[in-house]
Amino acid sequence: MTNSLDNRSSHLAFHLGDLHAVIDQIAEEAEIRGSQRSSIEATLVALPSFYRRRVVLALQSRKAFATDPELQTACTILLERAANLWAKSEALPVQPVGPSLSLDFDLPVAAKASTD
Repeated sequence: MTNSLDNRSSHLAFHLGDLHAVIDQIAEEAEIRGSQRSSIEATLVALPSFYRRRVVLALQSRKAFATDPELQTACTILLERAANLWAKSEALPVQPVGPSLSLDFDLPVAAKASTD
């Protein structure tokens, strides 16, 4: 029993590594570099929405056509992890890059009159 469990775990780990390589390839196409590629989590968070959809499609496709239950499990693990990371990253407050505009001070007088 233990040997069978060890084989399943190593098989699952193999699939996770394989799928990580797929995500890395997508990140490479998205030109994600440096510290944004320091971990699978950092890579997933750094991906723009177009490439996030590509990751989801790649994982869902592999899961749908997999006959190996460990591959299906690996896909499920990464899909859930990505969804959780992306939900958290979307929930973070957006910090303004530069000075914020205030309608009271930054609009010309004519524009202020039309907003009242």
